[in-house]
Amino acid sequence: MNVKIPKIFIKKILIGALLVALSLVVTVVIKESLDTQDPESALPIVTVTYDGAPIPDVYRAAYEWSFFTTKEISEPVMAIADMPISPYDVHSDKDITIDFSSSPSSLRIWRSDNGGTDFTELAIENSAFKSPSTAGMYIYRIRAEWGKGYIEYYFMLDVDKA
Repeated sequence: MNVKIPKIFIKKILIGALLVALSLVVTVVIKESLDTQDPESALPIVTVTYDGAPIPDVYRAAYEWSFFTTKEISEPVMAIADMPISPYDVHSDKDITIDFSSSPSSLRIWRSDNGGTDFTELAIENSAFKSPSTAGMYIYRIRAEWGKGYIEYYFMLDVDKA
């Protein structure tokens, strides 16, 4: 059985495919334009929680992110002591978790004891760890990486022994 497809049908299919491809290109160009005008709004969002409650003061200090046609780089412009982070009061040995709006390919976390500048890398599982068991001031540095780049965050905990 030999079925002939009318030429008008083939033309409609080709025009439809061309219009879909054109709309895809326009969408990518518009998204790229918006992302490069305000790159920080296009980055994944982090949420750090302590014992189930979000820690409000998590500072994004640096990032390097590749968009479709451009790469945006923002390095820390201030020392750790000058970063606008306030200590968050916590109790010792409580759960702290880190979640992102988009899952990173790798995550590393460092801690500085008593607000110093020397950081020690923590061994973590599933983006979770415990608050320190010793009272004091602790600064945390998070570095998350995706295929498009990385972002670094800082936050501070004031641990009491209670």
